[in-house]
Amino acid sequence: MGAWGRSRLWMRCLFQRCQVAGIAHVPALARPALERWDVRPLAAVLTLALTAEQARRAQGKVGCASTQRISLGQVTEFEEASMREVKMEGGGAVLVHRHQGEFFVTSPACAHYGAPLRKGISSAGGRGGPPTVTCPLHDATFDLRTGQVVRGPSVDGIAVYKSEVKNGVLYADIPPELVAGTGKHPKAHELALMFTRVSKCCESTVVA
Repeated sequence: MGAWGRSRLWMRCLFQRCQVAGIAHVPALARPALERWDVRPLAAVLTLALTAEQARRAQGKVGCASTQRISLGQVTEFEEASMREVKMEGGGAVLVHRHQGEFFVTSPACAHYGAPLRKGISSAGGRGGPPTVTCPLHDATFDLRTGQVVRGPSVDGIAVYKSEVKNGVLYADIPPELVAGTGKHPKAHELALMFTRVSKCCESTVVA
């Protein structure tokens, strides 16, 4: 599928999400943009509108989530410029990325169709761009710092969990249900709503 086809698919997915959220008038106004080549600015506006609507509806329903700090292994177990899926005690898993001495802990599955991100490409970024992971299925690409979509057909971002290195061991703060293997990784905006401060979910620590 070419860039034009991916753009059209992306916009159709976004329209559907807006309709589910009840933002019915937005897709109607936006449809003419499908005749243009570059629909990214409009898609960004629609994504912000959708996220704001979801956040508004979630107010008062989602409190500050509890997390469980778990050890993911020795720092030396993770090679530079690579990613590795780590299984937790209860059967759940996270994906650990290491770039330029910095660690990022994310959901192991793409937010688009659930493909395993470990089969994709984890990149340190470059030329001012953020570190990213790219899905092997439809090339959906996500920012490793925030989990937000950088490019591709996905509307939702992936979960990024707070990580820290202490005494040569990598730790991450993970919701207990994920550690136990009884829950699913939230999307990026859902994870943000689970915490009173979004920055707590998006931090990562540089190895000293």
